[in-house]
Amino acid sequence: MKHILKIISAIFIILIVATVHCNAKDKLYTAYNVWKWSGYNNAFINFKGGRTMIPAGTEIKNQPAIIDNQPANNNTLHPQNVSFRTLSDNRRHRIHFILRYHPKKTIKDYMNYTFTTKNFEELTSGMTQTEIDAIKKGEIVDGMSKEAVLVCYGYPTERTTRSLDKNVWVYWMNSRTITKVSFNSKNRTGPEISQPETKYQDVTTGFEEKLLLLKRLLKQDLITQEEYDNKKAALLEDL
Repeated sequence: MKHILKIISAIFIILIVATVHCNAKDKLYTAYNVWKWSGYNNAFINFKGGRTMIPAGTEIKNQPAIIDNQPANNNTLHPQNVSFRTLSDNRRHRIHFILRYHPKKTIKDYMNYTFTTKNFEELTSGMTQTEIDAIKKGEIVDGMSKEAVLVCYGYPTERTTRSLDKNVWVYWMNSRTITKVSFNSKNRTGPEISQPETKYQDVTTGFEEKLLLLKRLLKQDLITQEEYDNKKAALLEDL
């Protein structure tokens, strides 16, 4: 009897551990800052003009559900949407998918963009503190990588940005106003950063200046050819 009870207890413990593991694995978070508007008027366009936002890395309570109420010939008045609840306040949210802003994409594509199994620390792993602080504020600052911009602003709409390989991404502030995020040759926001001169460059520049001076002195007969050759040889040894 005791042996049977031990087996039952072991099975019970295994089931508990498996359930906890599954629950932890099934946790979902917002993959980027989602700006909130009054009521349920959020959209995957992610208009940045809202006053508040659901921060990137916010845990959601339930699996997001697709509400398919889109008429066959209309993608404006009754768009498809994804419904979910945030865990911390149990508040329901709905994000509309308006097809004309996302050509060649589906609502499932954007659901995959919007929700992730990574928490905020994992989403921002490897990013600088400046990038992390900007993401928390929902701001774009100089020096941010494309990955950081995606976590901060989300995906630009395909209607205005056809490829993420472009060096300019266009985002909507509201239905009439856009903002552009530009990347330099290092795929960072902000202007081009000039490369610092190396020690070798400093040395060669000094050598060239001294050699030109020697040539000028020789041309003006202020030094002899022998003196010129000796000085040049000494410069080359120091280089």
